[in-house]
Amino acid sequence: MALQDIVVRGQLLKIRCTDCYVETPLDPRFFYLRRGDITLAKLRSSLVCACCGSAEVELSAIGGEQPTSWAQDSL
Repeated sequence: MALQDIVVRGQLLKIRCTDCYVETPLDPRFFYLRRGDITLAKLRSSLVCACCGSAEVELSAIGGEQPTSWAQDSL
């Protein structure tokens, strides 16, 4: 799934750390303006947990029309 799809649907990104279980909502428009239309897999590889700094995070899109989960098989 591309970042543009999430922006168009009016959804938020939710980052969930698999180490400390903190969930952080983010506005995808910030990433879209800075990085362009990249896939969630590429975006995920550059993110870290805001709480513990772990790179073991999961991404999902929340809100908007319907929730869309990000699958690891899209790497």
